[in-house]
Amino acid sequence: MKAKYIYTIMMAMALTFGMASCDDDDNNGNTEQQKPATKTELKCDMDTVKVGIGETVSFNILEGGGDYKVICENEDVVTATLEGTTVTLNSQKMGLTGVIISDAEGNYKRVIVKSMYMNLNFDKEELFIGMKLGHTDGKATLNVLEGNGSYKIDVADKTIARVIAKTETSITFQGINAGETTCVVTDLMGLQKTIKVKVETTTIPFTEDEKAAILAITKNVVNWNGQDGYQWGDYTVKDLGDGKMQAKWDYYNWYYMTCTWTGDATVGKKGTGTFVYNMNYKKSFDVDVEIIKNDGSRVWGICSCVKDDYLNTGYFCIAL
Repeated sequence: MKAKYIYTIMMAMALTFGMASCDDDDNNGNTEQQKPATKTELKCDMDTVKVGIGETVSFNILEGGGDYKVICENEDVVTATLEGTTVTLNSQKMGLTGVIISDAEGNYKRVIVKSMYMNLNFDKEELFIGMKLGHTDGKATLNVLEGNGSYKIDVADKTIARVIAKTETSITFQGINAGETTCVVTDLMGLQKTIKVKVETTTIPFTEDEKAAILAITKNVVNWNGQDGYQWGDYTVKDLGDGKMQAKWDYYNWYYMTCTWTGDATVGKKGTGTFVYNMNYKKSFDVDVEIIKNDGSRVWGICSCVKDDYLNTGYFCIAL
């Protein structure tokens, strides 16, 4: 019994030793097989790709583990095809996105894609702002022909002009003082363009667009330097005798505006007349008067003068 016990212990020790020996043999004989494999780095010839709107561009995979695949992050912006190691991108619309390339070894590479206009262009190289003498309400718009939006505008001299509105397709400037300056426009993709801005004053009282707006009026109104008379009160056009006419708004003779000229109410320039403005204070101006429309039921007229380096303007539309 004792011998059998000792034999069992010896067999167990032998088995343990044998298994340990096998492990050692495996470790010693297969050292090279146990080293972790080194992955091939996935490389492309571009990390950022620019492609023009509606155009295509290609880049190449330089190194990797083979069996490449490509996925677009946003196929509404660009689509991608893969042929061998060449990736071709097709621009669909403007935007910033990326493509992911993978290989057989589990490597991934993200390439940034800028689908963009390649040039920043406007409808004019020089912006002209006409401004009435003494005013600061002259405006002009720069229309975008090509550009990537989100525009940043840096006006060199903000005492000459400033930006008052911008959209993805236009930039509107306001004149402040006569003179010249420049502005640098930068878009979302970093494209830049410099535009010259020129502000000039004029003594022409109304633009053609402003005249058209006056002719579109269908209610009684008398206006002087942007201020209308009250809608209540009397509006009249009458013959004063001695070859003189008068267009008038009168509120119980407390407040009133009158435009008086020599001649009749037919269409045409009437020469020098008088405009009297009485709204809290009374002031009289010698003005040039022109009747711009008379349809038999209503008369439209404009008037203006320069006084103290300021262009004063007025207009009226009154039922006959």
